Amino acid sequence: IDTVQRVVPQLIRYRRVINPDLGIVPISRALAARAGLEGVLVKSVIQDGPAYNAGIMPFRFLDGYLAYGDLIVGINGTPIREVDDMYEKLEEYNVGDSVNVRVIRLANTSLQEELVIPVILGSDAW
Repeated sequence: IDTVQRVVPQLIRYRRVINPDLGIVPISRALAARAGLEGVLVKSVIQDGPAYNAGIMPFRFLDGYLAYGDLIVGINGTPIREVDDMYEKLEEYNVGDSVNVRVIRLANTSLQEELVIPVILGSDAW
């Protein structure tokens, strides 16, 4: 019922469903598993999107080596183990809501740190 109450007004007004979104492109689950990581690896962030504006960092290459960015491991206290967990959790919110995204920055390195980053959700209409 909650989903219907959220979706039907959007269908009537916009002719499509507008989902809340962090504005990231995730790296495949297989790559995360191969690296021994559980969570959502951030491949890229959408320019001027919610994650970009909040300071979430994508993975990147430096001098031919993968320099880890952020690994999303939680949203508002709920563990995030894979991409499906992230999208399922985001469905509980609306565009414009603020969520606390728990990330591990520089995972599996000596510089690893855990951060909680507040993000104001945008729409998936990038």
